[in-house]
Amino acid sequence: MLTIVVLLTLLLRFAMVFAYSITFLQQKHTNKVMIIVSSVIFLLSNMQLSDHGSQYYLNIAGDLGIALIVFGLFNGTLLKKIFHYLFLMMLMTCQNHLLGYLLRYDETPWQFSVAGTSSELFVYSLSLLSLFFLVLILLFYRFKEDTEVVLSNQEYLLLAGVPFFSSVILLITQDETLSLNRGLLLNFAVLAINLLTIFFSNYLVRKTQALNQQFFSALQNDYYERRFAEIQQIKIQQHDQKNTLLAVQELINRQENHQAAIAIAELMEKPAQTQQHFTDNWVIDTILTSKVDQMISKQLPYVIETRIPSNLDLSPIAIELFGIIGNVLDNAIEETARYPKQTAIKINAFFKDNKLIFEVVNYTETAVADFQPDTVLSVKAAGRIGLGLRSIKQRTKKLEGYCDFSISNQEFTALIVIPINSQ
Repeated sequence: MLTIVVLLTLLLRFAMVFAYSITFLQQKHTNKVMIIVSSVIFLLSNMQLSDHGSQYYLNIAGDLGIALIVFGLFNGTLLKKIFHYLFLMMLMTCQNHLLGYLLRYDETPWQFSVAGTSSELFVYSLSLLSLFFLVLILLFYRFKEDTEVVLSNQEYLLLAGVPFFSSVILLITQDETLSLNRGLLLNFAVLAINLLTIFFSNYLVRKTQALNQQFFSALQNDYYERRFAEIQQIKIQQHDQKNTLLAVQELINRQENHQAAIAIAELMEKPAQTQQHFTDNWVIDTILTSKVDQMISKQLPYVIETRIPSNLDLSPIAIELFGIIGNVLDNAIEETARYPKQTAIKINAFFKDNKLIFEVVNYTETAVADFQPDTVLSVKAAGRIGLGLRSIKQRTKKLEGYCDFSISNQEFTALIVIPINSQ
């Protein structure tokens, strides 16, 4: 019977770690793979349950196992993982701290030595506490926000301080001679403060989502406002041209051919009051227009070919596309501008077989480059491709797409393929 309870306790503690992780972090693999791998890691790192000494206060092997699960099997920024790992460690420490007080109280209410506590009492108490904390973690799911939203590094650093110092306080006070009531009050106070921290982090996530949506709406509104202003300018231009042509016709009727020729010449010299549009798809045009303006300002030649339906709805992935295509074009512009020999930046964008495909080709003098996923270039210097490669790879992977970078015949080619039907 005791063996069954021990196994149940291990299962409950594993469920705590796994349930918390899938609530707040993105999985790297399928549910089946995640459960199998994480359970093996957790089991190997928690082979021993002991009530001797302070084993249940700080289990180094178990902590490393949880770290392997959080940092190895889930996606997310490093600081985001650190925050949630520290929170898990706080939960485990609080659980163990409560266990210590319960065992001490049951054995000798006014003394604090755990020596002599029976294995049965230890295991049953740990099992009940594990069940309580698992139910608590499952309640977190109700407050779950989008796991893809990432807060700033400063926000994660501030949030991480709460579970870190909470764990330190619990570890420092584990041998203090506090009464049972004060000990329980300390543990539940620490737990309450950390629960408020989780709720606050979710509030920050919601605010970040709202800001992203505002940014998205502002870009869309700006695009349509520019299009409307452009249409109005074209109407004014057409009206002026009509009046000029009427005046030319009158001059010709009066045989004042010289004046008519001057009027026509002035009309031809006026620049067209319009800007180029590539697809009439607001997402793609917004990206390309801003980057084309940069290429024009730097006097860089470019060639653009697009075949994207104007009614293709890219709004759900607009923010990610801005990051992907923007970084690709930034790299091409930076690399091309470095060299006196400037060939045209070639930009191809088309939609085929439910896939959005971008290919950007630019001149480079880099002879050898290794574009493996783990390669991140740290500086932008002569002969180096820019900083945005890691961001491009991460965003493309997030959209379940494909990216490839290659160099051939002094041409750097970036290929991006995004499946649209999976969004």
